[in-house]
Amino acid sequence: MNPTLSLLRFCVIGFTAIHFTGVSFAAGLNLAPKRGTSNQGAFLPGVFGYHYSDEEIERIRGAHFTHFRYPVNVETCFNSAALDRLAALTDRLGNRGIVCMWDTNEVGEVDHGDGRINDVNQLTRAWKNLYQRFKDRDGLRFEIFNEPFGYDSTENYVATMRSVIQNAGIPIDHCIIDGIGYAEDIRSVVDAGWEGAIAYHFYPNWLPDGKRTAENYTKLILDAFEGIENEIVITEFGADLSSFDPRRQVRRRSRRPEGQPDKDIAALAGVEDALAKAIARGQRVTETYHWHGWDNHDSYSFWSERNAIGAERIKAIQSLTSSVSPDQRPNIIWIMAEDISTELSCYGHPAVQTPNADRLAAEGVRFTNAFCTAPSCTPSRNAMITGVYQTRTGTQNQRMKVDRLPDGIRPITHLLRDAGYYTALACGYSGKTDVMFPAPNLFDGNDWSKRKKGQPFFAQITLYHSHRQPKGVWEKIRSLSKHPVDPDEVELPPYFPDHPECRKDWALYLDSIERNDLQLGQILNRLRNEGIEDNTVVIFMGDNGRCHLRGKCWCYDPGLLVPLIIRDPRQNSQTPAGPGETFDGLVSTLDISATVLDLAGIELPEYFDGKTLWNANLQGRSHVFAARDLVDEVMDHIRCVRTPRFKYIRNYKPEIGYHECEYVREHRPMLSVIEQLGAEGKLTEAQQLILKSPKPMEELYDIESDPHEINNLAESSDHQETLAELRELLDDWIQSTNDTGLTEDQRSQTMN
Repeated sequence: MNPTLSLLRFCVIGFTAIHFTGVSFAAGLNLAPKRGTSNQGAFLPGVFGYHYSDEEIERIRGAHFTHFRYPVNVETCFNSAALDRLAALTDRLGNRGIVCMWDTNEVGEVDHGDGRINDVNQLTRAWKNLYQRFKDRDGLRFEIFNEPFGYDSTENYVATMRSVIQNAGIPIDHCIIDGIGYAEDIRSVVDAGWEGAIAYHFYPNWLPDGKRTAENYTKLILDAFEGIENEIVITEFGADLSSFDPRRQVRRRSRRPEGQPDKDIAALAGVEDALAKAIARGQRVTETYHWHGWDNHDSYSFWSERNAIGAERIKAIQSLTSSVSPDQRPNIIWIMAEDISTELSCYGHPAVQTPNADRLAAEGVRFTNAFCTAPSCTPSRNAMITGVYQTRTGTQNQRMKVDRLPDGIRPITHLLRDAGYYTALACGYSGKTDVMFPAPNLFDGNDWSKRKKGQPFFAQITLYHSHRQPKGVWEKIRSLSKHPVDPDEVELPPYFPDHPECRKDWALYLDSIERNDLQLGQILNRLRNEGIEDNTVVIFMGDNGRCHLRGKCWCYDPGLLVPLIIRDPRQNSQTPAGPGETFDGLVSTLDISATVLDLAGIELPEYFDGKTLWNANLQGRSHVFAARDLVDEVMDHIRCVRTPRFKYIRNYKPEIGYHECEYVREHRPMLSVIEQLGAEGKLTEAQQLILKSPKPMEELYDIESDPHEINNLAESSDHQETLAELRELLDDWIQSTNDTGLTEDQRSQTMN
C-alpha cells in the first residue's frame, strides 16, 4: 500500500469520525455562496439571491463550528426579501456570531469597494435598519465595516465608527470594529481610543516570499497583539487547506525554492503558536472565524476530502479560544410546571400530547424517579431555593412565613449572583416564588434580556396552567386546544371510579398540561432565536405532584413524583445519560438545586442536602424523604421515606383521616362524585381509600408490585424486617434534620 495514501486515508477517516461530534468553543466560520472568488464570496443576498440548501445547512451544523460570520452590504440592508433570507439562515444556525458590513457598493456590484465609507449617512441608515431586524438575537454582534482604507487618520476612522454606531442606535458593547487596512493594524485603532472589541484578519500573504516561516508568522501576530487589552476577534483567517494533502505537497514542493516551507502550512502553525502565547499572556482572543474559500476559491473546500487534514488544523486552532471567551459558563433555565406528576407523552402517559417536552427529552436526560420533598408548592419550593429540607428551615407549612433562615443558609439565587450570574424571575410567565422567609432582592430582574452583554443568567419560570384554576378556566383552555383530550381515551388510576365526571376532570387536567407544553415550546424557541440555545441548560420539572385526590397534599407517589428533564447541549458535559436516554435511579428535587450550582461552577455549601446530578457516574439515591405539614387550615403531620422498591409513611394524626382543606374540596370535582358513590355503596375497596377515616398510623407499600399504593403491608408478617429498616431510616432523618415541623415528643417518638 502506498504509505502516503495510507496516511491520508487514516487522517480523513479520523477527521470524519470526530468532525460531526462538535465541541464547545467559539469556533467561527465565514459563510459565503459557492460562486465567485474569495473577493466575491461575501454573503450578499440582495446581490446573489442565494439560498443555502438543506444539505449544506446540515453539513455546516454538523461541523465543529459554533459561530458564523455573515457579510452583508448596504443593498442587503434595504432589501426586505434579502433580510428575510438572512434571518432564516441565522435562525437555522443558532443566531450566534457576527453580521459584518462588507462594503458600501452600489446596487448590483459584488467586488470590494475602495475601503472607505463614501456616504456615512447611507451606511448609518443601513445599520439602523439591519439592527432593528436582528436586535433580539442576543447571540449576534455587529462588525461595522470590513477592512477600512483611505482614512486621513485612524482617529477620523474611529470617530466615524462611533458616529455610525450611535446614530444607528446599536449598543456599543454589541459592536466590533476592524483594524486599519486589511484589519491587520489593530494597534492604531486602540491608540485612537477604541475600547471595545476589535477585529483582526490574517492570511499567509501578510508576509513576503522568503519570510513565510512559522516563526515569522507567530512574530507577526504577536507584534500586532502586543499590549492590546481589548477583546480581539479574528473575524477572518484562512489558508489553502489542500496544502496539507500529502499528494498535493509533492506538487507544491516542486514549485518552491529549495528549503522554503509551504506558506499555508507555516501560516497555520504560526497562528496556532501565536494564539497559544497570546492567551498565555492573558490576552482575550475570544473568537476565530475561518475563511474557507481562501486561495483555492472553493467556498466549500472545508468539506472536501483533499482538505480533511488541513481542516483538522483549523479545528485545533479554533479550540484555543475556548478558555478565553468572555464567559462560557452556561445559562440555566429552571422551568417549574405547577402541580403535575409524570403525565407527559414522553413518560408514556396515554391521551396527552406534549411534543415540546418530548423534544426536550429526546435531546436531554429524562429522570423517571424524581421526588420532591413535600407534596405542596410552598414547602417544596422553599426546599429547592435553599437546597435543604424545608423541615430544617421552618418553611414546612403552606403559606406560613418565618422570621429568618437559619444562620449560613442562603437562597441559591444569591449564591449565583455572587458568582456573576444574572438572576431572572418569570421572563414573561408566572413569577411565583412562594418563599416563606425574608428574601430581599431574591432575583435581579424579570427577564434575562436585562443582563449585561455576555453575562450568564439563571432564570426561574413557572408554568401555571396545570394549577387548579377558577371555575371555567380549564374549560376555556380546552376550547382553545387544537386537539382536546378525549375523556374516553384517558386511563384513570384504580382508586378513581370510572365515571364521566372523573374522566372529564382528568381530561381537563391533561389539557392544562398541553397548554403548559405550548409555553415550554415558546421558551425553547426563544433560546434558539436568540442564539443562546447551545449554551443554555434547560431544566424542566414539576414543583410537586398532580392536583388530584391522593396526589397533591399527600405523600403517595402521585403527590411527590415529578417530571424531570434536563437538556445540556454543551459537548463533553458530564451527563448521567446520553441524549434521549433515561436515568432510573432515585433523585430528589434538592439535587436539582445542587446541579444548578454545579453547572455554574459554584462549590456546594456544606449545609446542602442535595448532590449534583451532572455526573457521568451518577448513582441514584438509596432512599428519598418527604414531609407534609400545614396545608391551609388543615394541620396533618406526615413523614415518609421511599426506596426504589418500598414506601413507608408515618401519619402523626391518623384520627383526622384523609381530610382535605376547603380549597381542595372546592377544586376536586371527583370528590363529590366519590362521596356520592360511597354513600350508594358503589365504590371498590381501592376507591374507598379516599374516604377512609381514621387512616393508618403506618403505611408500607411494595411499589414494584403495587405502584398505586393500595395494599398496606405495615401489618404483614412477611414485611416486618423491611418495616423496621424504614422506620429507622425515617427516625434518623427526623433527628438529623431537627425536624422543625414536629414537636420534641414527636421527634423522639419511636414506632414498635
